Amino acid sequence: MKKFICTMLYVIMSFGICAGVSAGAMTRIYYPDGSDRLVGQSAVEAETKHGGKLVPIKKQNEAPPATEKSPVPENTKAPEPTPTPEPEPVELVTMYAPDGRTIDVYESEMQDYKEVGWYEEPVMTVYATDSRTLDIKKSELDSYLDAGWYQSPADFPKKAPTGTKMVALTFDDGPSKFTPKILDCLEANNAKATFFVVGYNIKPHSSVLKRVYDLGMEIGSHTMNHKNLKTLGADGVKAELKDVSDAIAAVTGAKPTLIRPPYGNYNSTVSSLADAPLIMWSVDTLDWKTRNADSTVNAILKNVKDGSVVLMHDLYSQSAEAAVRAIPELISRGYKLVTISELAESKGVSLENGKAYSSFH
Repeated sequence: MKKFICTMLYVIMSFGICAGVSAGAMTRIYYPDGSDRLVGQSAVEAETKHGGKLVPIKKQNEAPPATEKSPVPENTKAPEPTPTPEPEPVELVTMYAPDGRTIDVYESEMQDYKEVGWYEEPVMTVYATDSRTLDIKKSELDSYLDAGWYQSPADFPKKAPTGTKMVALTFDDGPSKFTPKILDCLEANNAKATFFVVGYNIKPHSSVLKRVYDLGMEIGSHTMNHKNLKTLGADGVKAELKDVSDAIAAVTGAKPTLIRPPYGNYNSTVSSLADAPLIMWSVDTLDWKTRNADSTVNAILKNVKDGSVVLMHDLYSQSAEAAVRAIPELISRGYKLVTISELAESKGVSLENGKAYSSFH
C-alpha cells in the first residue's frame, strides 16, 4: 500500500512538472483587430493560419514612428548664404566738343565719336585774323594766343574806320602817385595809352601798375634803373631788361611787350639783346624840363598828327594836369587815342624785336 502511494505521488509530481514546463512555453499571437493573447506552442501554427501574427500588426494609415532628430550643438552658427556677385560697373567716358558740349559714352563708342570731331579732353576753337580756325586742347590755349590766335573773332584787334585819325600817348618813368589821375581821365574818355615803367618805381606803386594793366593800357619796359644802355656792356643791358620785365610780371602776370631805352639811347648791342620792339617818339613835349601844363598841352596840340607817338612823363603833377586837358581836346578834334601796338596794327606795321619805331604816319 505504501508502495502504491509513493508511485502515485511520483506520477502526480511528474505530471505537474511537465505541465508547468508546457504551460511556461507560451507565445503571444497578434490579431488584425488589434487584440493579442498567449497560446501554447501547439496552438501557434493553427493561430497563424487563421490570421494571427507573431509580431504586432501595423494598422493602415498609421504613421511610422517618429525618428528622433540629432540635437543641434549649442552656439553653432548657421552657414552664411553665398553672396551673389554684383555685375561689374560699365565705365562711361566724357567726350568733349569744340563748341563746349559734353557727352558721356561707353568706351566701346569712343572711336565713333572721335571720328566725328569729339575729343577725350576739353577742347576749343581758336581763330586767326585771316579767317582760319583750329580746334585745340584747352591746355594748349596759351601757346596759341602767344602765336597770334584768338579765342573769338570778337577779340581781333579793332581797326579804325578809314579816315579815323589815331595817336598814341606814352608816359615814361612811372608809376607814381600822379598816374591814377591820368588813368581816371583815360577811363572816363574810353581812351588808351602806353606806360613805360621804371623798375624801381614798381614796388612802391604796385597797385597803380596793376590798375594800368587791368584797364587795358599797354605796359612797356623803361629798364630797371633808368640807366643809359649805350654805356653798359651786354651783361648790364641784359640785367636792366630782365629785372624790370620780371618785376612787371610779378605784379601783372604778363611781361612787357615793348621797350623804350632811357633817353632814347641805344646801339647795336641793345638792339641785338632786346626781346621786344624799341619805341621812340615823334612829339616830345619836354614836360620833364618845363614842368608847365600849358606848355605841355600846346606842344601836343601844335605837333600831333595821325600816327604820332607823343612823349610825356607821369612822374610830375604838371604832366598829369596837361594829360587831363589834352585827352578830351584830342578826342574833340577827331583823334582816337590808342596804344602803340594798336596804332601799329591799324597802320599795317608788324613790330619787330630790336627794331626802333618813332611814329606810324
